[in-house]
Amino acid sequence: MFSWPTLTVRRAALNVAVLAVVSLGAAACSTYSESFTGPIIGVDVRPQIIGTVTTNLARNITVQLRAVPINADSNWVQQAVTWSSSDDGKATVDATGLVTTKGGGDVTISASVAGKTGSFDLNIQYPVGTVTITGNVPSIRKEGAVSLTAAVLGTDGQPAIGRSVSWSSSNTAVATVSQSGFVAGLTEGTTTISATSEGVSGSVIVTVQGEPVVATVTVAAPAGFFNFFGTGQVLTFTQTPKAGSGTVIAGTVPVWASSSPAVATVNAATGLVTMLSAGKTTISATVDNGLGANVMGSMEIEVAPMLAKGVQVAVPTLAAGSGFALYAYNVPAGATSFSATTTGGTGDADLYFFQPGVTPSAFNGNAFPPWSNTTTFSGNSGNSESASRTTNLPGVWRVYTHAWAGGGTVTGLMLTATHTP
Repeated sequence: MFSWPTLTVRRAALNVAVLAVVSLGAAACSTYSESFTGPIIGVDVRPQIIGTVTTNLARNITVQLRAVPINADSNWVQQAVTWSSSDDGKATVDATGLVTTKGGGDVTISASVAGKTGSFDLNIQYPVGTVTITGNVPSIRKEGAVSLTAAVLGTDGQPAIGRSVSWSSSNTAVATVSQSGFVAGLTEGTTTISATSEGVSGSVIVTVQGEPVVATVTVAAPAGFFNFFGTGQVLTFTQTPKAGSGTVIAGTVPVWASSSPAVATVNAATGLVTMLSAGKTTISATVDNGLGANVMGSMEIEVAPMLAKGVQVAVPTLAAGSGFALYAYNVPAGATSFSATTTGGTGDADLYFFQPGVTPSAFNGNAFPPWSNTTTFSGNSGNSESASRTTNLPGVWRVYTHAWAGGGTVTGLMLTATHTP
């Protein structure tokens, strides 16, 4: 018996089972190597070459279908097939089952033999009918910017999904536009911004006038630092004011502030931040945008007790499963290794540390998920833990001790961290 090795078809007697998969591109109609006879009970519609998606097809492409008449023994019968389309204006089909898509909408392709029919429904994209540019389109200043979007509808008035849109500016000396619709003003004047899809365009006029103003402010820690610090550190943060186009605007005077001065203070004029106690705070910088309005940028930081090299500290009591203590350790440039150990006390404490710039997820009651090469871990039975790292060293590390859920309350634990040289 001749069989199709990659597809399984479930049939009920005297019912028509239709399996329809298509592949793009033309293919010739094949013949079968075996011939069977007997009453035909159904027609399977199968691919000439097993393909992929059969919906939302583009117009003006070909799709090859194969129709297979089947007898009561589930054998394929060599017999002439008559193909038809429910709407030739949307898709035509030739005598070999080669479908050519044309107009938009739903169409059914049918294959008939000996009074039995198999069919397959195609959905064909409608042509683009309208393109409308949406978004706030005011006058923008030099070095200002605005993001525009294009709403593309088909001739049926419904959103045309997945159509490509190209953007252009009629005067790129005045303003440019990216292929995502981001308009950047350059010099004073006007330009027409257009969005085009399948030859259909929509446009708006953009006016550029006035000197640049501050649109955003970015706050950053010093190079090599991230958002985690240890008590006692004193660092100068920076702020970068930018126009809407992304160009840096010089000459602004920031006012610095900390949302929680008990955690960290900041000099209002210089951005000098002093880390005081464990917790989180937001460091912000506010500048005048050039028109009398304030623009603020900010950065949330976390502070933990700083461990000193080789100095043993007593860890607070940790409840089993939920208790943990967080510390910071600053590994300087030039160090070749970093290690930490815990000793003494009762219970079962595990030891973790995370390389600079990595913010771990919360404890799940037993351990930190997920594991990665940014995590260093020691989980021996009891409190004698030791772990070390020799890669990605410079910066402030997060060091955790955590009470394992099955080990009881941790008391009297001592923690030590160090680096070499």
